[in-house]
Amino acid sequence: MQSQTPLVSKIIQAGAGTGKTESLALEVIEVAKKLYTQKQELPQIVATTFTEQATVELRQRIIEVALKQKAEPWLQDFVRDIEHLQISTIHGVFAKILHRHGPLMGLDPEFGILKAEEERQVVRKCLRKLMTTNQDAHFIADQYGFEGAVSVLIQLMSHYHLHGINAKPLLNWEDLLKKDLDVILENLKIINAASLNGLTEALSKTLDLLKRIYSQISRLGADYEKIRNYFLQTLEGVRTPTIKTKGLELKDNIKVIFEMKKKWSDEAYDVVNNAKFEQVSKVLANLSKLLMEKVLNYKITNSRLSFSDLELLTRDLLSQHPNVQTQIQNFYDFWFIDEFQDTSPLQKQILYNLFKKPWNVYFVGDPQQSIYLFRGADKNVFEETKQKILIDQKGKLEELITNYRSSGDIIKFFNKIFSPLKAKEDPKNIDATKIYFHNKLVEANSIIAASVFHFLQEGFNYDGIGILVRTNKEANDIAQYLTSKGLPVYVHSSGGFYEKREVLDALYLLDFILDPHQDDVFCVLARSPWLNIPDQTLVDWGQELKKLPLKERPSFWKYAHQFENENIKILNEILSLKESKALSFVFETALSRFGFFEFSAIDDMGARREANLRKFLSDLRASEAKEGFNAFEFIFNAKKDADKLGEEKEAISFIEPQKINIMTIHKSKGLKFDCVVVAGCERAPRQNNNMLELSSDGSWAIQVLSENAEQKVSPLPLVYLKKIRFSHEALEFMRLFYVATTRAAERLVLVSEAEPHEQSWLAQLKDKLNYNSGVHDNCYEVKYFEEPIEIKRYELARGEVQDNVNWQKKFPIIYESTQKVEGRKPIASNVEEVINSQIYGTEFHKVFEVINKNPKIEYFEAAKIAKTKKIKMGIIEKLLQLNDIPLKEILSEGVSEMPFSFKHKDKVYSGRIDLWAKINNTVWLIDFKTGEDPHAERQLKFYAYALSQTGIKWEQIKAVIVYPLKAKSKKIDLGKYEELLIDFDSYFADHCLDQI
Repeated sequence: MQSQTPLVSKIIQAGAGTGKTESLALEVIEVAKKLYTQKQELPQIVATTFTEQATVELRQRIIEVALKQKAEPWLQDFVRDIEHLQISTIHGVFAKILHRHGPLMGLDPEFGILKAEEERQVVRKCLRKLMTTNQDAHFIADQYGFEGAVSVLIQLMSHYHLHGINAKPLLNWEDLLKKDLDVILENLKIINAASLNGLTEALSKTLDLLKRIYSQISRLGADYEKIRNYFLQTLEGVRTPTIKTKGLELKDNIKVIFEMKKKWSDEAYDVVNNAKFEQVSKVLANLSKLLMEKVLNYKITNSRLSFSDLELLTRDLLSQHPNVQTQIQNFYDFWFIDEFQDTSPLQKQILYNLFKKPWNVYFVGDPQQSIYLFRGADKNVFEETKQKILIDQKGKLEELITNYRSSGDIIKFFNKIFSPLKAKEDPKNIDATKIYFHNKLVEANSIIAASVFHFLQEGFNYDGIGILVRTNKEANDIAQYLTSKGLPVYVHSSGGFYEKREVLDALYLLDFILDPHQDDVFCVLARSPWLNIPDQTLVDWGQELKKLPLKERPSFWKYAHQFENENIKILNEILSLKESKALSFVFETALSRFGFFEFSAIDDMGARREANLRKFLSDLRASEAKEGFNAFEFIFNAKKDADKLGEEKEAISFIEPQKINIMTIHKSKGLKFDCVVVAGCERAPRQNNNMLELSSDGSWAIQVLSENAEQKVSPLPLVYLKKIRFSHEALEFMRLFYVATTRAAERLVLVSEAEPHEQSWLAQLKDKLNYNSGVHDNCYEVKYFEEPIEIKRYELARGEVQDNVNWQKKFPIIYESTQKVEGRKPIASNVEEVINSQIYGTEFHKVFEVINKNPKIEYFEAAKIAKTKKIKMGIIEKLLQLNDIPLKEILSEGVSEMPFSFKHKDKVYSGRIDLWAKINNTVWLIDFKTGEDPHAERQLKFYAYALSQTGIKWEQIKAVIVYPLKAKSKKIDLGKYEELLIDFDSYFADHCLDQI
């Protein structure tokens, strides 16, 4: 065995698109080889990254590197071994430590994770219990209201978790007042010593007044309340003097005094309010610590922790049990920390304690991509660790500056406004980057739509286009506009599956079916579009019910029966089905009767909402089929749905066409698109006026109720902390722009109003960019739009398409200097061709789904129900008469639009199968296509495997692609059942999504 020479720790500063994941994967392989050579056994390596999705991608990349290198068998086993190569989020690492060593802290090793709303319920419960014995709890609830107090206490407890003994209220308001007073006195002193000769009468009068003010407040010492009152009262109604005397040295001093007058007029400088703040803060600090202890005890007793608890308990475990820290240090041979710029100071502290001495770690990150200040991330963590690696650990710094993501055209633009990056190729297309300015008469969405059509004409695919915004609301607004123009979009929204609006509405409908007398559930359902009972009506009902004695008071549902309402009648009919039908049947009937499926298709060409509803229904059916099914437990679990760190669990149909991606900039991190449109470049950063300000050094300040009125005022410490936060957010705001623009590979469009806000991205870059119309520096083009842009309406699912569209006349603005992308074919010679084919495809799906659910229905009736406009009955008749496929029988006996979801290895796959049926031991698998697809065979294999995961087996399977537009079909040989399973397990699962 060779001597165990310690591996050198490194920190990698990797710019956007420089291949950091590839470098990380290569380094993992190399470190594993060295450790195996030293130990002659599989090493223990940990790799952490930011999200669950990123952990899966990292392992796949490491496996790919090992396969490319034709690694030895032990190494191939190692990279797939989740015990020896642990790839996780940081919170996943902390959870594993606590699962193993938590009993030392009185923690059940099988603890679960609380969602935010569950944690809020725990805090509510503990606070209510505390209010029975604690006057401080009552005092704080009076100040902020019960729910407001809960919100404040949750934030403060998290702050105390993060900063420990450094967390404390900022009570130096007198120091801040004194600092301002010193400025006033310094300038008044200069004015007091000045001569009044040669000045105008008005100016002499003002200066004489300022001299008297100086004389008076100099004698008041530190009585800030009297000083402020006298200063403001004396200057009340006095305007800033107009100074015409040239070269007057007192000009700046006078200006400062009147600026301070305006500043001191704010309630933040009121001494009474600041004294009230000091009183409230001390009470709140004590209450937070007391409540924190009770909440944590409750969580530990009930084995339910939040993510911040994982950090707190891991830190305490390591400090209170040094032997555990030593065990962990000795157990792990090497650490890899990805996205280190997103780490909080507390996470950094814990990680430091997990490394061996000298360190055995490889950090990767980019300070320019630190955009999670609101989650506690601190850009300085990276810089501090860099110095620690180089000086204390005698490690190495490596910088990756060659961008492999973006073309030389884009890189040239980046290098004008960001730190230098090397390009993988020389610039060729001088207008790859465009800055579009518009005024308020020109809708930004029309410019975005025109840009998208331009990309399509150049030959880029839908899913190669990313539209990046700052809020989910913007994403939804743009999606609605683009959908109305016939463009398929997918909005990457935040939140878990059961937080989707359509699923949440359905969940309340199911809850109502189970127990219609839950007033809170009925009110939510009543206010939804499905019942559409006005809020005022519900208020009126509530007022009438309050007049009745409590024992005689009926539920809202029972009370509603006396009113004529069609939806109430429908609900009664649905509830009557419960006596003889399964819950899933009753629920599906309710969804259909109230038009959930039909309504969900509006402005959602990707059928994402419908897929979500069908997934929910499928989950209910699957649960209902299990022994011991409890409907109320199903709803309870659905409502708490333990999502992991905001990862989406949405059902997305594989059969839908490619889509344009619309997402927030935060969600785009780590992704790349051929073409990127960044919206809202003219807007300033959002500056929230928080009731509670939390500082990165642990200090905090909060608003208090004014002594003079029933409204909250900001004390001086809060104003001070807010100013610091705004300065930090302003720096992060530009880093957000860096992340957004560097997602682009070949095309970049920045959309902005003609007069951007002075704090906006483009305004801050005015010294680096030329905003005159035209091409500049051979790397970007600026264009102004003064006239509205006409964008014709195209609706894939429901509308009609205009014929003979002259695209160049429609969008003249985007056809100047158009260049073809080398090696890329346009998605269609005419974009209309694509749109028409997608309309036909959608309508055929609707017709066949109606036929499937109603086998005896006439075909023209099916088309009428499906509300088709393009399909002729002759085409349907030809399809039903195809010789090589009994389509009519399959439609009658089979399952249409079946959702599925299964887990394979570390991935969950979800989608929908167009149509399948089992007839005489033969499984027929049908996929409808509106055009040729090179990956159709692989897609059908995927669907066949999905069927197998639902327990369906077959002696023979026949897969057929049906082309409705041509009334033709094509058989696909999928091989034997056993061969399909082997093929999927060995290769297909890791590669199918890239090609479907």
